[in-house]
Amino acid sequence: MRKSEVANIADRIQETTDVLADQVKGARTAVRGWSKSARALVQERPGTVLIGAVALGFVLAKVARHA
Repeated sequence: MRKSEVANIADRIQETTDVLADQVKGARTAVRGWSKSARALVQERPGTVLIGAVALGFVLAKVARHA
């Protein structure tokens, strides 16, 4: 391999790394937003969330039993 080919590959790796870093930052921001929304929902309607969690557990148990 020539030095120019190695430099080209290194540049592409750097560009890809930069893109991935931006995507990770965006995902982290989205998860923080979802977390805040979930916490607010639990604080506003704890009973509803509890009933929903029990219902979801029931459905998942049924699905797992038949799988």
